Amino acid sequence: MNKYARVVGGADKHSVLLARGLRDRGHDVAFLATDHGQLEWHDGEFVRCSVVGETRDQIGFFTGGRVAGTAMWNHEAASAMRRLIRTFKPDLVHSHKLYPQLSVAPIAVASRAGIPVIQTAHDYEGISASPYDPTGSWLDADEARLPYRVLNTATFAARRFARSNFISSWVSVSRYVAEAYARHGIRSIVLPNFVEDGDGYGAVGFDQRDGIVYAGTLTSAKGAQDAVELARRLPDVSVTIAGDGDLRGFVAASSERLPNLSWLGRIPGDEMRNLLSHARVAIVPSRCDDAGPMIAVEAMAAGTPIVAYARGGLSEYVTDSGAGVLADGVQQLATLSADLQGDKERWTQHADAGRRAAGSRHSLREYLVALEDFYASRIGL
Repeated sequence: MNKYARVVGGADKHSVLLARGLRDRGHDVAFLATDHGQLEWHDGEFVRCSVVGETRDQIGFFTGGRVAGTAMWNHEAASAMRRLIRTFKPDLVHSHKLYPQLSVAPIAVASRAGIPVIQTAHDYEGISASPYDPTGSWLDADEARLPYRVLNTATFAARRFARSNFISSWVSVSRYVAEAYARHGIRSIVLPNFVEDGDGYGAVGFDQRDGIVYAGTLTSAKGAQDAVELARRLPDVSVTIAGDGDLRGFVAASSERLPNLSWLGRIPGDEMRNLLSHARVAIVPSRCDDAGPMIAVEAMAAGTPIVAYARGGLSEYVTDSGAGVLADGVQQLATLSADLQGDKERWTQHADAGRRAAGSRHSLREYLVALEDFYASRIGL
């Protein structure tokens, strides 16, 4: 169960790949999600979508009231879960990112029907009003737009009630996330994010690559502005930004001003794999305590060394794998990225380490084996 059955962000990609992997291993899988077109999974129940990132700027007063009401309790999602319980008869429900589109309604319905509910913590929305905040604050101070900041704050009480009353087990995408939740009395197992096994990344060598890539949401929390600043500080190195978000205007304007900076917008998965596979360095300059971003694992699979900030589960992914180096601020981000551009021996060490990690600790196959054991323990098998 996830708010989208298409890839908008990392958690969406996680849930879709997970559903496919479970199906390939012989499990019956049904989705409960919103229907906003371009579905990548078609079995299950799909309800109307109240708002998405592309449309939230157009929310008016009356529309905003409807969105807020749905965020508190989505009656369509509740009804959809009842139908799934009646027709699909799930042994368990695995929940990912629900808010604000699906609300707490489907997990409440499932729990009250006696079905175990497992929740994956992709961020901190289970313990804080803001998904970027590991401290447990009841106020969202991170969202750029006031209406969404108010919505996140208003719905946190419902999310907090849900975590205590409807969710029976938790999975965290990194040790950092697990420790943050543990400080609020929530125990979880740690299953790091994964990359699909053998999904088409080419083994492109150092000499066939060039430049630095930033791929992700264009927000301050994800450090998109630091990717632009890196391009300014390294005028002789090509820098490519792929993604969309609040800072799209700033990134677009910067790409016109800086001759070494290119902005591609949001690109499909095959283009993303090709972009990563032909870059020398992938930067992940998250200013937030990033839980465990999929892009870092995808860079590993592409054999592209990572330069990231020492924050959250992201730094854990980089240091555990040996797939890159950690920076402290934008100046060091630029310096370390430039160093890797020109040091073939060191580059190769990080590239090889990343590929090994993508085939072991960050492998979808390994993830599925561990998750199946966890599922079995939750349903008494």
